[in-house]
This record gives sequence, C-alpha cells and structure tokens, in this order.
Amino acid sequence: MAFRPLRQKHETLAARAGGVSLSRNSIHFLSREHRHEFPAGTSTFTIVSAVAQLERDLIRERVNAGIRHARACGKQLGRPRRIVDRDELVRLQAAGASLRQIAKKLGVGYGTVRLRVRNMESSTGRRTR
Repeated sequence: MAFRPLRQKHETLAARAGGVSLSRNSIHFLSREHRHEFPAGTSTFTIVSAVAQLERDLIRERVNAGIRHARACGKQLGRPRRIVDRDELVRLQAAGASLRQIAKKLGVGYGTVRLRVRNMESSTGRRTR
C-alpha cells in the first residue's frame, strides 16, 4: 500500500477542510471547526497523526526489509575497511610514535589506528604501550 507524501495530503486536506496551514513541524487548521479545542478538530488531528505514524512505520519496515535482503544476498554494508599494514603499525608504535603520528605516516585516520591498536591489544591479551 503506497501513501502519498504529506505535502500532497496537505493540499487535499486544505481543499476539503477550508484552510490548512502546513509548516515544517505543525499543521494549523484555519477554520474554527477543525481546531484542536473542538471535537471535530481533535478527531481530525488524531486521524492525521495516525496516518503519519503509519507512514513512518511502513517506511521503517521497507528499509529494514531492504537491509535484510541485501545482507542475505551477501552485500557488504557500510563503509569499506581501510587496509593498514600491521607490521608497520607495530614497528612505528615500538619506535615510540604517537597514534596521530602513526596515522599520518600510514595515511589513515587517527580513529582507524586507535581501533587497530585496540584490536591488537584484545587479540594478544596485553597492552602494546
């Protein structure tokens, strides 16, 4: 089931309700009967918010289904991992270079070096510094 975007719904609702103002974060009904202080306005607001919630839920379901399908097909999601020469990293660290200096020398980011060092520490069971 496909839903029209909120802007199209706004145009249809505005034509039927006798005046609706749609801003970035809210909907303002211009006719007195559709304001939220009145029963008709409260029910209209409830229906519009329920449809918006349904739209968000459907979009979330479709996105999650697409991600599950991609993973099932063997698609690698996310940013590709940078290849870092482990021996060079160990050598620079043993020479006393800081993580930032190592990152600059290897041409990768500081976070990448920090993550690789942390992974080496956890795999060997000891701190490298």
